[in-house]
Amino acid sequence: EEGEWYFIEELKKSGWTFSGHDQTGLLFVPSYTTGSPAGTVSKRKLIPTTLKLKVDDMDNGTVKIGLTRTRGS
Repeated sequence: EEGEWYFIEELKKSGWTFSGHDQTGLLFVPSYTTGSPAGTVSKRKLIPTTLKLKVDDMDNGTVKIGLTRTRGS
């Protein structure tokens, strides 16, 4: 949980907004898309990417962090 909060704050500094989570990780979208989808499209900006972050505590006391990028619509 501490690792997740760290990345929520750090990614915010780089223009990403935490948008929720599902069973596979935390989801982030570009900050400029956090308004309405219609507003984003009217500015001629697409929602190109979603970041998915997965933080797992391992049995040996380490933390495994995965970050993937997906194309939006």
